[in-house]
Parts: sequence; structure tokens; C-alpha cells
Amino acid sequence: MKQFFLLLGVLVFTLHGYSQEQPTPLSEKQQRFSIGLDYDWMSTGLKLTSMSFHSVWAGQDLGMETLTAAEIDSINTFVDYSNRFQDLHLEAGMIFLDKPSSKWTIDGRIMLGLVKRSYEVINTSTTQTDLLIRSEVITPSIGYTMNISYDFNSHWGMRVVPYVVYSWGKSTRVEDNLHPLVDGMTENRSNRSDYLYARLNVLGALTFNHITVFAGPGIYLLRIWNNYEMIREDPVDGNTYEDDIKSGLISPYFIDATFALEWQFVPWMSVNLKGAAGADFMVSAGIRYHL
Repeated sequence: MKQFFLLLGVLVFTLHGYSQEQPTPLSEKQQRFSIGLDYDWMSTGLKLTSMSFHSVWAGQDLGMETLTAAEIDSINTFVDYSNRFQDLHLEAGMIFLDKPSSKWTIDGRIMLGLVKRSYEVINTSTTQTDLLIRSEVITPSIGYTMNISYDFNSHWGMRVVPYVVYSWGKSTRVEDNLHPLVDGMTENRSNRSDYLYARLNVLGALTFNHITVFAGPGIYLLRIWNNYEMIREDPVDGNTYEDDIKSGLISPYFIDATFALEWQFVPWMSVNLKGAAGADFMVSAGIRYHL
């Protein structure tokens, strides 16, 4: 990670030196439409915001219990929640504003992808992994992003990038040390989850010979809603025992530093690389074909 950001820093100063010597246009007017393929990897910490339990054992409804705010705060002092996220998505984009007489450029892209997630809960007082949920099947994602760019001159500019992605799905691959298997019973475990990730980057831009380097702060938010179900059955009497645990989680930190690089090596194709680091970490790489 340090090598990645060091490389981008060296590149920024190198391009800055060249830009003082030769006037190269910031960017040529691009084709209006584009399609691309991107890969994102992200690792984030989480904190619990809500949790409730509902059980029905042998036909008897035991009711629902909801944790109080004080109980949630207590859990967050000794339990670590984390999430790892991989997203491979296709995107289709269109330029909305790119007039020769304007310093403004605005484009937007719709993203459709496939996601693999790993969700982990660790009791820090025992260093034990209490609950580990991994996606057994690939789940879908949908998102949207925009680039709002302003050119100060032929080399320097600014870009504002809002980004949002939503994913949903069900995992049946659950390793649960907190609720072990009961001898003599069959069981099924599953976790349904909804995932929302939003980000806003405000980036300075420096361009030289169709290579643009970006750097600036990022603001982000991650929300996850889980519905974890355990259904046990006694093969002797046929009774079932159902437990339903619902939880909500949020990223406790929301500010990081973002660095990115775009290279339009031919008029109809470009590649991009992006990284963000703070309390959490994210990297992204992609290729885009301009129609």
C-alpha cells in the first residue's frame, strides 16, 4: 500500500515538472458514450447499530428481544466487525456536457456487477472468530457514478466524483462458533444481507500527455443489514427450532485520502487505477472503451 501511494506521489511531481515546460491540452473532447470493465476490492471495519432476536421453538413463539442503545455500545467495546468486498462490474457511460467553449465536463455511468463478500465477527476479549459469513454464490450489485470536472488551465483541473453501489443476496456458507451444531439435529443456516456503499471524492487533477493524476479527500459511508437464520430439526419428534437474528452495521470512519490515475493511451481506450486509504482501504482498476 505504501509503495502504491509513493509511486503516485513521484508521478505527480514528475508530471508537474514536465507541465511547466510544455503546454499540452488537458484533454481532447471524447466520444459521447463508453463501456468498461472494473474490479473493486475493499476492506472496512464496522460497528453495530442495531440487533434483535426472534425465536420459535417447537411451535412456541418465544417473542422478540431488541438490544438497547447501551447494550449495543457495550458490544462494540469488545467485538470487532469487518467486511471484505470484491466487485467485478460492467459499466455503460455517457457524457452529458463537453462543449469546446466550456471548462466544465460532466459524465455519468451505470454499473452492473457481481459481488463476493466476507463478513466477520471477532470477540476481541478471547481473539475468537465468533461468526464468519462468506458468500457461497455470487450476488448482484447495481450502482451509479458521475464525474463533474472543471479545467483551470491546460494542465490543472478539479473533479468531483459521487459514487453509490447497492448489493443484495443470500449466503448459506456460515461458520458460527457462537451457536454450535446441536448433536442429533439437522440444521440449515443462511444470512440474507443488503449492502449500501456511498462515496464522494473531491480531487485535484494534473494532466500531461493523456495521463491524469488525481489526489484529494474522500467521504464515504457503508451500511449493512443482515438477517441471519438458523433452523434446526429434531429427527425423532419432528420439532423445529427457528432463530432469527437481525442486525444493522455502519462504518465508524468516513474520511480517507484518495489517489487515482487515468491514462488514455489511444483515443478510443483508457485505463484507470484508484486507491483510497484511511482507517479502511480500497483499490480499483478498470479499462474503458470510448464509442
